[in-house]
Amino acid sequence: MRVTYPDYYETFHCIGSACKDNCCIGWEIDVDPVSAARYQAADAELGQRLREGIQWDDPPYFKRKEKERCCFLNEQNLCDIQCALGEEGLCEICRQHPRFHEWFGDYKESGLGLCCEAVGALLFSREEPVSFVQSDIPEPPDEDEPDKRLLQAVLRIRETAFGIAQDRGLPMGIRLCLLMELAQASQFCLDREDMECLDQVCSQFSLIQCRREMGGIVRLEEGSALEETWRGMLRFLRHQTPLESSWPERIRRLEENVSSLLSQARDFSNILKSRIQEVEHLAVYFLYRYLLKAAYDGDVLSKTGFTVTSCLTVGLMAVERWQETGDFTMEDHIQLAKDYSKQVEYDLDNVTGLMEAMWCEPWADVSHLTGMCISLFPPDKEKGC
Repeated sequence: MRVTYPDYYETFHCIGSACKDNCCIGWEIDVDPVSAARYQAADAELGQRLREGIQWDDPPYFKRKEKERCCFLNEQNLCDIQCALGEEGLCEICRQHPRFHEWFGDYKESGLGLCCEAVGALLFSREEPVSFVQSDIPEPPDEDEPDKRLLQAVLRIRETAFGIAQDRGLPMGIRLCLLMELAQASQFCLDREDMECLDQVCSQFSLIQCRREMGGIVRLEEGSALEETWRGMLRFLRHQTPLESSWPERIRRLEENVSSLLSQARDFSNILKSRIQEVEHLAVYFLYRYLLKAAYDGDVLSKTGFTVTSCLTVGLMAVERWQETGDFTMEDHIQLAKDYSKQVEYDLDNVTGLMEAMWCEPWADVSHLTGMCISLFPPDKEKGC
């Protein structure tokens, strides 16, 4: 099997008790069948504690104690199971987190989720564009194989999208706009199963000069209509299922203050200009994690819309943080990306709902999303685009 992963993937390691947050707090951690059987059969004192510390439902999961802490998380914020048995003694989800994997027949992709602050630090601290590594592994193909022609088409679209997201000759807002334009044009071709049309679209968006010309004609949606578009998106996010009770209030506050936040977007963009690659890395992360799923349903528009909406939400949270504190550090960005990832990415209903919104919510129309992109990441006026 062929596997792809980001170039920083193999450098990841858990920072344990040094983590400001903890993946053993606030989560219901399921125990896979193999680990459950091993824990059931464990002897001595730890075995008894394992059996008592698991809620034996279907699926079983670790019980939580006060402050939503896993019952095996000790006072040093370390796992008693790992301390006693080593990493191999952990259940599958604890051993793998925050890694994720996707299978496409004889092709596999692996990555690291942004709900982990150590992953955020790896990603945001890099100056250079993210690249991807491929290798062969001795793993059998997955039986659920997508149509190979569609898989290759979506791979081509995603490679084109990476080129746009990492085109540092374009302002960040324009890059996000062009991602949506690429998705819309590609979706038109896929819906008609016109691969010749798709080749032409990808070729056009792959040419740097074409991107410059297309970026030069993007126009900003004006005034109250733009603000209402933002509020529509934020209202939708506010009514998703919250992982933490404080999340809806955080989104409501953004909704309430959107006019003030947008009025300071240009000043904030100037502050972030030397670190704009952090937004680029965020876009590439979401494109990598979600766009290839379109190999199973042919829907590149919703996955790209999810990417852009995610960047917009984290970006608006960033303006709010800067407005409140007068500063915006890389650590702030890591924290906000992690908060968003936990609340949205790690609830499948939230991910699905946000992708479905791309087809039916007025705020998610491509013209509205591009207007929001330019309002949050406004290009330099002197460049004329």
